[in-house]
Amino acid sequence: MFGKLKELAGNAAVKSVADQITPLIAEQLEKFKSLSPESINDDVVFDSVITQPLWLLVSSSVGGVTSLYPPLKEKFSGMMRHVRHELVVVKDGKIELVDGFKARLPGVMLDGLKKP
Repeated sequence: MFGKLKELAGNAAVKSVADQITPLIAEQLEKFKSLSPESINDDVVFDSVITQPLWLLVSSSVGGVTSLYPPLKEKFSGMMRHVRHELVVVKDGKIELVDGFKARLPGVMLDGLKKP
């Protein structure tokens, strides 16, 4: 019984965190379009150009969010890669966001945070 309650509380914390950082991430996703397809697909470049600056933005803008979900810093990079795989496409040598990406973003981020 306590395990189920702990799981529910943990899921609520993850959802709360995702809800808080979604607007920041959504705003920054538009910048993906200015990158080259090669850089968006290279994990090292993606982490240095997208993930690390976004983490600094998130941690400085919503600093208390890490207290709600302490593993956020560790899971942030994986979450951003999941966002990239689910919402970013390369079409005709250009980077585009899938239709309705803003509506899908919260769920995709939540899924990314829940991954081990």
